[in-house]
Amino acid sequence: MPYKYEMTNEFLLFHVIAHLSYHFVNGGCGIRPIIDLWLLEKALTIDKSILTTLLSEAKLLRFYESVRELAAIWLENEAYTDIVKQMEDYVLRGGVYGTLRNKVLVQQQKKNGKMAYIIQRVFMPYDKLKYLYPVIIRHRWLIP
Repeated sequence: MPYKYEMTNEFLLFHVIAHLSYHFVNGGCGIRPIIDLWLLEKALTIDKSILTTLLSEAKLLRFYESVRELAAIWLENEAYTDIVKQMEDYVLRGGVYGTLRNKVLVQQQKKNGKMAYIIQRVFMPYDKLKYLYPVIIRHRWLIP
C-alpha cells in the first residue's frame, strides 16, 4: 500500500471519544465503545496534555471524564456517582443503537423544550430544506 495515514495515539483516542459522543447524543451508544475506550487507554501510551487540549477544544472533556468514570465502575469496581448512574441507565436502556425516544429527549433538551423542538421539526431551516428539496434553491417561493 503506497499511502497510509497513521493517527497519533492521542488523536485515535480523541476520535473514539468524539464518535462515542455523537452516538450518545443521537439516542444511545451501547457498551462496546465504552469498553473500547477503556482498553485503548490501557494499551496505548498517551500524552494526557495533548488529549486534554483536543477534548477541551471540542468541548468533550467533561463527557470524556464521565465515560472514563463509567468504564472504571464497570471494569475496575469503582464507586458510582449520581451523574454516572444516570449515564449508565441511559446507555443500558438505549440498546446498541439507541432508541428514538432517547434521541427525541436529547434533541428536546438541546432545543430548550418540547415546543421549540416541535417548531424546529415542523418548520425546518432553509439550510436543511434545500438539500431535501433542491428545487427551492431556484424557486424559494415554494418554501411553505
